[in-house]
Amino acid sequence: MKFHTNAKVLLLICAALLLALLVVYGRDSDSYRTYSNYIINGEPQTLTLTMSAPYMYVPALRRAEILLNRTMNQDSGNSFRLELTVYGDRDNITASQRETHRQRFNMMLMAGEAYDLFLVDRHPLWHYARSGFLANIYDMIDQDPTVSRNDFFANVLEAYEYQGQLISIPMKFGFTYVGINYTLPHTFIDRFIQYETISYSTLLDMYRDLKLAHPGEFDHLAFATYGKLHPYILFEFAISNYINSTTRTASLTNTSFINFLESLYFAASNLRVINPDCGTYYPINRLDGYEMRINGFVFSTLSDALLPWSALFEMEHPIFLNYIPVADKSGRLMIGSGFWWHEWHGPYPAIAVSVGANQDLAWEYIKALITVLSCVDAIGAPFHYFPLSFYSRFGSLRTSINARQFHERTEYSFGRISDWRISIPTLPRYLGQGDPDAHQQQIANAIARLERYNAMPVMTRNYLPAAIWPIYEDMMDGIITPYDAAHRLQNLISLWLIE
Repeated sequence: MKFHTNAKVLLLICAALLLALLVVYGRDSDSYRTYSNYIINGEPQTLTLTMSAPYMYVPALRRAEILLNRTMNQDSGNSFRLELTVYGDRDNITASQRETHRQRFNMMLMAGEAYDLFLVDRHPLWHYARSGFLANIYDMIDQDPTVSRNDFFANVLEAYEYQGQLISIPMKFGFTYVGINYTLPHTFIDRFIQYETISYSTLLDMYRDLKLAHPGEFDHLAFATYGKLHPYILFEFAISNYINSTTRTASLTNTSFINFLESLYFAASNLRVINPDCGTYYPINRLDGYEMRINGFVFSTLSDALLPWSALFEMEHPIFLNYIPVADKSGRLMIGSGFWWHEWHGPYPAIAVSVGANQDLAWEYIKALITVLSCVDAIGAPFHYFPLSFYSRFGSLRTSINARQFHERTEYSFGRISDWRISIPTLPRYLGQGDPDAHQQQIANAIARLERYNAMPVMTRNYLPAAIWPIYEDMMDGIITPYDAAHRLQNLISLWLIE
């Protein structure tokens, strides 16, 4: 009975949020699009958009289709249909599936038969934008009387720009947090806690320094838990720091990049393959193994499950200290859609719009999807797990790109997750967990931290050619040196940028 009562309450909350967000977008008789311009000879029309996306995103995309269809039908009698082309399966996309899709996608693009919208899944957006294939989403925002750029987190939009144009827009975003093992020598802990954000290069240097200063003593500790600190992800983020898409130049022979490759190689060569069945250096994080990580890792990274609750609340008995966001060497926070260890295909990636699409209609669909996922923010579960599941009880909260009502949505989500944690004694406790006033103060402090991070400069990874990976693998296998790898990458990326 309690389950059904909670489910009904969440459904009512979700419905109220959807209504509130429609109002927030300025829906009124004077300014909201009624689609009356699509009524031909007095007959309502069915308006259609084509779209490609990995299969795992279908539930949220269909939910947005239903919302927009209902809105249009009420306003004008028109209907909306999304013609969706999918690839992969519910839980995964293989490299061959992704490459097959991209090849077909590129052929359609060159033939002038592009999808109206597509979820960005390792697509070479720079090349598409330079060829004039992508619409500028800023133009859609500026031409919409119901919204403005101020309705969105401007710093995040800037990370998705190319030459001043917004060529894709994320639905949600989040950060990777990292904490340090409290059992390490105090000199290393003191070195770590001086930072408010920390770069991947600094983390790798600290790991190398620890191993060299204490030979044999910490051999049982790997570099970090799963998340965006996996070596190949650090490798991609690092390359992005040394590429200028505007000038089409790369500086990968820079001494700092070579030093990074040396630290990366050192860290990887000292790792133990803990879970070979998953083909990864890092095991899946499970709730029942939360405290056991102290015996396995120098750093704990949080990119999805237990994020941002575990990173932002003060624990009674912390096993990892000073969780802070990971940034690049310039201090820009690394953002993305991380989903477990498969960071590159998180649940809510960016959407791009083809230049030949019905851009008014495409923008209305994007707004509907943002609305749907803003509701998911507040209840903490994707729609295909809705209404209650493991993720809704203990899952992460990513910030909607819609900046309005951020405080209210986040406060509700934090309160809901922490309330459930109070009722489960096996989970780590936070300070003042049993004190309502302390509980609310923890939530207020966490929201204040997120608000500060949400205003900082950010960065996201860009698509890079697949040819980088043989070079990466040769370096990690010790076949070539980091110096040689940097020079090969410089030649490869320089040619790719001018193609």
